[in-house]
Amino acid sequence: MRNIERGPSVEEEKEEEDVEKLEGFMEEIAEKLRNEGVPVNDDCRINMDAFKGVFSSESVENNKKIVKEFEDKWYGNLTEEEIKKEKLKKSGEQFEMLVTSIFNKFLGEKFIIVRSAAYDDIRNKVDNLILDKETGNIVCAFDEVGDSSGLRFEEKKKKILERNQRGCSIRYGLGIQKGKLTLENRENIPIFYLALSKESIKNGIKKLVPSFDEKSDFEKKLFDYFISSFDSQIKGLKLERNLNWDVKEQLDYFEKILREIK
Repeated sequence: MRNIERGPSVEEEKEEEDVEKLEGFMEEIAEKLRNEGVPVNDDCRINMDAFKGVFSSESVENNKKIVKEFEDKWYGNLTEEEIKKEKLKKSGEQFEMLVTSIFNKFLGEKFIIVRSAAYDDIRNKVDNLILDKETGNIVCAFDEVGDSSGLRFEEKKKKILERNQRGCSIRYGLGIQKGKLTLENRENIPIFYLALSKESIKNGIKKLVPSFDEKSDFEKKLFDYFISSFDSQIKGLKLERNLNWDVKEQLDYFEKILREIK
């Protein structure tokens, strides 16, 4: 009996439309960031090419080769556009985009919220950065987890705690000096994890309002949940004895910021 190829269900088509909506809003955020002088691609990732001059062109190109080798390992000989489409199907990619959107909507006036450069995502295990526009402090970096419970989640929590003894490093980082955005390597940055179930990720994307001016109730709940998660992790980290001094200073500053946000 011949197999009949089944097209996408109504539910699958709706989910695709929701992801397209999210992707479109990310491009809008990226355009806003570029207008503020922040070098990002359409997916809100820091543009590595902008650092030629900060680092040698050869060094940046070598880092881009590392990214390409990683993508070839996972996606074979797919084109850049095909890789992009495959990534968009993954809940991890969707979660990063959702988090970037939510934080830009709620914190974009006072902070620069971007996705890390592809190199830092792969090598330094950092997904997002939040930079204070006034002080240049990188308030935090974070790493999203697609699971909110289970073994992988517990392993992630343990690794994040270990990494925060010294904080994380970011090669393609941002700063502020004399009121102007700078491109620079950053170190000793506290890193946090954010976790959300696949169902909640889908729901968050579905209920995302692609506008800076309007916020849905579910978006507010997500934002409050993320902030509470940060707050809880800071309290846990401050019990540790061996924290790097720079990390501790950043944690104190971030805790102050969280009190103001609340």
